[in-house]
Amino acid sequence: MKLGCINVKPPRPARTTGINYINKRGFKELSGGNRVYGFRKLYNWEMTTKGKAHAELREKFYKKRLIFSGTVDFRADTVLLPNGKKATRAFMAHPGAVAVLPVLPDGRIIFVRQYRYPVNETTLEIPAGKLNSASDEPLARVKAELKEETGYTASGIKPLISFWPTTAFSNEVLHIFTATGLRGGTPDPDEDEFLRIETLPFEKAWGLVGKGAIKDAKTIIALQAWKIKLMEKS
Repeated sequence: MKLGCINVKPPRPARTTGINYINKRGFKELSGGNRVYGFRKLYNWEMTTKGKAHAELREKFYKKRLIFSGTVDFRADTVLLPNGKKATRAFMAHPGAVAVLPVLPDGRIIFVRQYRYPVNETTLEIPAGKLNSASDEPLARVKAELKEETGYTASGIKPLISFWPTTAFSNEVLHIFTATGLRGGTPDPDEDEFLRIETLPFEKAWGLVGKGAIKDAKTIIALQAWKIKLMEKS
């Protein structure tokens, strides 16, 4: 299967009951033939095999230390280094997140503009949201976020790319989807969210990335991945 620019070919075990393997299109495949999106299992497979292949670089968990628990957790764990010495690894333990690139029939992209307190700026971003837990289903969550933040529902939602936003201090995996066949509705954001919906032609949005007017990482990555798909079709 292809993930962004990375080709991943997981092994295909013998069929049993339930989920058997992740097929070439990135889906979990069930013995009954039904398919659901399978980002998490795909990435677990990739991280596990890479870890085994580079065992001499791996750090081993030694002791957990929880600093703060809330919407996300902050930890300062002790690890054993490859040379046997101990070190502290402070990081944010995150259940994961989803984002969606909503594409209108004429090619325009739907964004939301909102204020982000940590950077003290109003940003232009694609709709996104945190998973409620590590067991939360990305596909269901992204449908909910699209409806809540923009009011739109989509007849077609497909995986675009998944990535680690900040591997140095978080274990978050962010799953980005595309949404097409859009139908408008009434947004229903959280009570502490204040958003403004904006639509832009793709090329204009891409130009804002080059000008530094769009700085949000997930939005830049989504636009870049979509541009690659458009180039592949042309």
